[in-house]
Amino acid sequence: MRDPRRNPVPARYRYPRRDDPGAVAKRRRWIAIAAGAAAVVIVAAVGAFFVLRDTAPPIDPAERSAVVSFTRGVLEVEAKRQVVATEFDGVGRDIRTTEFSIVFSTLESVIPKQEGLAQEVRGIDSPSNLTALAQTLFTDAYELELEGYRMLNRVAGQAQANYPESTARRLRRLDGYAAAVNRLDKAERSRARAFEELEELLGRVGTSLEEVRGPGAP
Repeated sequence: MRDPRRNPVPARYRYPRRDDPGAVAKRRRWIAIAAGAAAVVIVAAVGAFFVLRDTAPPIDPAERSAVVSFTRGVLEVEAKRQVVATEFDGVGRDIRTTEFSIVFSTLESVIPKQEGLAQEVRGIDSPSNLTALAQTLFTDAYELELEGYRMLNRVAGQAQANYPESTARRLRRLDGYAAAVNRLDKAERSRARAFEELEELLGRVGTSLEEVRGPGAP
């Protein structure tokens, strides 16, 4: 007969050992305790969320009025700026015309208008400190745009003086052209950041840009 001590049964043929009933019960208890603790944490978190939401500080009517008034002022100036931007788009930063006369007439028209808009946005009534950053960003956008228009006008003058037989698109090869376009790009980024700030402020006082614009507004 086979001596089990000298020739034990291979492991794959052995019967699996049963777990100790006491250990199984202990594991089940720990699993139940962990599940209960997780449920308590979830319930507490949800309860805290609703408590914090319901106990949020009330909106200050004066601050709400200031932010809404400032937003309306910005939207009025922005509507005028869009008219100026559309006029400038006849030439555009990529210089869509070959005629120097069109470049000069367009820029000489939009530059004084943009100067007026920059003054308007600086003068928007901002009685609340909440709107200070947004006003700074909008002001930067208008002034950078104005600077870009002026620089393009100077570059166009240089191009016409140096290359009188060429077309207006020649100005795109001059160093000042890239600097002018850079100002216009910075203006767009500043305006986008200003509107983000404005949206955040309006949310804090319980309204939104769409509500301030009103129904049917562009």
